[in-house]
Amino acid sequence: EPESPELLALCLRLIPALSSSSTSKLHLVDAMWVWTEPNSMRLKVRVTVRTEVQNVTIQQRVIVELIIKWKQCDECNREFTNRTWHALIQLRQKRNDDAPRKGLVLVEMALARNPQIRKHVLSVDASRQGFDFYFVSLVHAQTFASYLARIAPMRIKTTKKLVSTDVKNNTANMKYTVACDMVPLCRDDLVMVHKSAKGCKIPGRLCLV
Repeated sequence: EPESPELLALCLRLIPALSSSSTSKLHLVDAMWVWTEPNSMRLKVRVTVRTEVQNVTIQQRVIVELIIKWKQCDECNREFTNRTWHALIQLRQKRNDDAPRKGLVLVEMALARNPQIRKHVLSVDASRQGFDFYFVSLVHAQTFASYLARIAPMRIKTTKKLVSTDVKNNTANMKYTVACDMVPLCRDDLVMVHKSAKGCKIPGRLCLV
């Protein structure tokens, strides 16, 4: 409800200077609403703050303006927006250190040389540990994942999520996620094999990938 105590408490939590993680060390003394036009999509709050600077207490009253923006929840956004992709490939190479991920570089080089396998990719997003590839159908995503498995050893797992259903037509809109986890080892990595490793035919405990 507009200008309610609950909405005022919510607005105060959105002010960065009053958050617990802020370094300004401001203490809230008082807060009240300032009248605005109902259709202005603005909220104004008069806050009184107090702080100490060199053993001197300073108190000041300021007006904070907040802008109202409409936004759908994630579930409604997935259901009513124009769905352009139905399958997602999450290619990851997870390493414990900050060493370069040479496996991802190898995949990039292989994809750059093969335009035929890239023709069904709608878009690509980069992440900290890999890439996200978007496809129209699951068949194209599975073909792309099979190609990636021929470049480097990886574990592939497919999951699906229900986005919306049409009871009248007895249909459902599904989105699939194909997780491709590459081995964390890269070329020129020095590996120590554990003593309890079974079936290991390496003469020593140290080996170079």
